[in-house]
Amino acid sequence: MTSARESTLRSLLRAAVVLLLALPATAELVARRALAQPERLPPPTVRAMEALRKASCPGDVVLTRPGVALVPPVVVLAGRRVPLAAFIPYWQQFTTPGRVAAREAQVLSFFRAEDAASAVSVAHGLGASYVYFAGVAAEGAETRPRSVRQLLLDAGM
Repeated sequence: MTSARESTLRSLLRAAVVLLLALPATAELVARRALAQPERLPPPTVRAMEALRKASCPGDVVLTRPGVALVPPVVVLAGRRVPLAAFIPYWQQFTTPGRVAAREAQVLSFFRAEDAASAVSVAHGLGASYVYFAGVAAEGAETRPRSVRQLLLDAGM
């Protein structure tokens, strides 16, 4: 049998090993974050989120493009929900990869809709009442198929 003293020494040794292994990675992360430039949002985005916050209620769903790795401004500045976002890497803990892929396809189908009625139908299916379109329309958009943004505007929505 080991004595209480030996058991305590073993515990202290294990704790020291864990600290020695974890400290470099933690110190590197803290240093990288301290030296990184802050992310800045354009003033129009901040104003849009203020308007969204005033026009909507907590719990409302806002459609955003799901492929962005950062937290959408809709979540950070307006406190609203999104039906899918890439910044949440732990979706697979709560559902199957197939269901995540199906949700992503459903959200993307809104942005790829060929007419306003289809886009509105997808939005209703996702429980979304609002859409956040980031940025301005791309140059040369008049020579390409019309975006869902333009289709919705043309339909008066």
